[in-house]
Amino acid sequence: MTIALNKKLTIVLVLFLTACGELKQNQYFAPVEQPFQDFSITLNQDLVSTQSDISALVSQDFMILNQAKENKNIIAQINLTEASLYINCGMMNNEIYVDYIDRIFESSLKAKLLIEFEEINESTTNIQLDISYTFISLESGTTWELTTNQPASIWVATPAEGAVPQRECLSRHTLEESLMNTISGL
Repeated sequence: MTIALNKKLTIVLVLFLTACGELKQNQYFAPVEQPFQDFSITLNQDLVSTQSDISALVSQDFMILNQAKENKNIIAQINLTEASLYINCGMMNNEIYVDYIDRIFESSLKAKLLIEFEEINESTTNIQLDISYTFISLESGTTWELTTNQPASIWVATPAEGAVPQRECLSRHTLEESLMNTISGL
């Protein structure tokens, strides 16, 4: 009878330790917030030429939604793959959270680009860049909307057991920095 009791205790102990391990596995870690970054640049080029050059540059990769010369801005959109290159929503267990969402539910990431132009004088133009990101968990419909310098904070309806229900997402500034580097080369 002692052997049977030891087997039962061993099984209960294994189940208990496994259950505790499950709770430990479902841990969410928020990303570290980045400081505000000003994505603006001044070019020694007239407004019309600057708008034309940047419009041509943007139209190579983005779908231009609106280009209003009277408003002095360009609005464009792109669907991005590999969301973890562009946004940081922390970690779930030992996995990048946006990769976790994509693996479990599938996901999409869209970036909406706003470029504003300000004529300083006839030969100098200031360009201001801001990107709005929309990250969607396709199966659950959970949506994060964040911008270049404004993180998103949402509550998930059904978080993994033992996980904190609030999620933070912020831009990695990868796309912003890439665009600014290209624009500064004009």
